[in-house]
Amino acid sequence: MNTAVLRIASVLLLCVGCATSGPPFEAVREVPPGKALVYIYRPSGLIGGGVRYHVAARGERIVFLKPGGYFPYIAEPGEIEFWAQTEAKDSITTDLEPGETYYLKGTVGVGMLVGRPRFEFVDESRGWKEIRECVLLPPAAQAVPTGASTGAR
Repeated sequence: MNTAVLRIASVLLLCVGCATSGPPFEAVREVPPGKALVYIYRPSGLIGGGVRYHVAARGERIVFLKPGGYFPYIAEPGEIEFWAQTEAKDSITTDLEPGETYYLKGTVGVGMLVGRPRFEFVDESRGWKEIRECVLLPPAAQAVPTGASTGAR
């Protein structure tokens, strides 16, 4: 029994050491004319805390999404597919309107070996409430190769 408690305590301490760091949430003050704003974020949580993944769209990596992090993505309007992949791929498609703000929430679902990315667009009220606890993540630096089987890893 004591060994189990010690193991659980050790895992929790390791998770605390893995906390996402960065500047606290700050709303984008002005979106360029003719563009849309997509806040891509992932609330902190114990489930899937060790799983991180690149979010990609339109042939490029946008951000390496970690628990407790967000990234403001300024996008061209029109249909767009956001996706990520660990052992399985998940994607979500929407039609962005110029001047509009969207909240794309990333989470992690159960996988065979590694947690699977999950996406959903949430309303402004929920998104605003959840994203305020997040910190700014840096943009991804690499493009996603077209047709790559490795996805957005």
